[in-house]
Amino acid sequence: MKQQRRFLARSSTVATEESLIHRGLIRWGALTEAEQLFCSFIILTPVWWLMGWGYQLLLWSIIVAINQILRNGTLGLKRPSLTVISIIGFGIYRAISTSINSSQIKPSFILGPLASLCCLGLIIWYLQSKNIRIRLEVITWAFSVLVIEMLVFWIVAQLILQTPHYTPNLSLFGYLTNKRERFIPGAGNGNYLLPYFPDDKVAAGFSRFSFFFPGPESLAILVGFIGLVALEVKNRSWSIALFFASAFLLLTSATRSNWIVFPLILVIRYVTTIGKGMQTWLIFSLIAVVSFVSFSLPPATDFITNTFTNTVESTGNARADSTEVRALIYQRTWETIITEPEDFIFGRGLQGPTVLPGYAPAQIGSHSFILGTLFYRSGFMGSTIFVSFWVSLILYLYRTRKDRPICSFLMILYISMTFSVMELESTVPLILIICVALTTTAKPIRGRI
Repeated sequence: MKQQRRFLARSSTVATEESLIHRGLIRWGALTEAEQLFCSFIILTPVWWLMGWGYQLLLWSIIVAINQILRNGTLGLKRPSLTVISIIGFGIYRAISTSINSSQIKPSFILGPLASLCCLGLIIWYLQSKNIRIRLEVITWAFSVLVIEMLVFWIVAQLILQTPHYTPNLSLFGYLTNKRERFIPGAGNGNYLLPYFPDDKVAAGFSRFSFFFPGPESLAILVGFIGLVALEVKNRSWSIALFFASAFLLLTSATRSNWIVFPLILVIRYVTTIGKGMQTWLIFSLIAVVSFVSFSLPPATDFITNTFTNTVESTGNARADSTEVRALIYQRTWETIITEPEDFIFGRGLQGPTVLPGYAPAQIGSHSFILGTLFYRSGFMGSTIFVSFWVSLILYLYRTRKDRPICSFLMILYISMTFSVMELESTVPLILIICVALTTTAKPIRGRI
């Protein structure tokens, strides 16, 4: 009898997906306005890339705000949660800290944090105020289209054209802000169109790709999330195809930290889902432990970075030069933090000098969100504000865990595990917004945005 009930439940779910998605196309009229917006945003990723990826959340926020004001005369927002207040506060803090500590104030110092961190807070505020939820199969379909776009691009660029050398063009935002036409590493990848790096090889002569994102790290985080979403799909063929496609795209990014973390997350997913359903408490225990160790114990962070850069010799050999440079960056950053305590409270605002003369991206206070962005650049004050956001976000997801897919929780753990060796990549805000909105229910939660 139990097996029969299980079969009927599975059949019902598959039938729901098939009714929403017919012959590979989604029934647009069956989506809520919010789902249509999310779908459009994901599918049009190449457009945001051409325009300037770093400011897509600002555009999204403006569109939603104008729509609401024209329709209702007001945004209708409720009292902001601690999650919203803290991430907006962190964005403002970063903008002020960067500007104060710079001899020359650049528009990007202010606009960058406001367009990413503050807009992240505003969108979460809106989702929480309107109780907007997005069905899992809707997001999965949109991600499937995006994955197809990237696979087609890879086939053309890598297999047909053999990844020829090219001069990176400016994005639309790069043109509007009058950036220099010749790309220089460290000058802001988001201002240039860098789909792949011809001289940076992964294996078998294949180039390292970033596709429609500012860098390979941003790509790796997103396709890792897509892989976790794929495992939630009840349609087995769709699930397997999307998972292996996202895993392949993860390999093309040549991001070693993600090569290590992604399999660990898959193991954790397996362990926590065997037996009687999803062991949510175990996942949140892991998130708490990882977050506490990483944020509270800098020596542990140093240990983690050394582990990531030295574990698995084969992945280290893929880009051996980066391993030594990163280790030196982390060492110099940590030494500066403990030997120059005068900036402990408010941080240094900006990254320090490069550890590799002639290569600007290898700056002290870079390549690690925890060690660089928080401890080095934001100090105790900024770190406290961000930790308040991260903890409150985790608690919010736990309180609203009913009908949430396990991928939402696992992705928080995934991101937490990469914070030691990666920055807060430009795709992370989008992922967090989706995690907040995702639901496994088959019925639309909210009809209007």
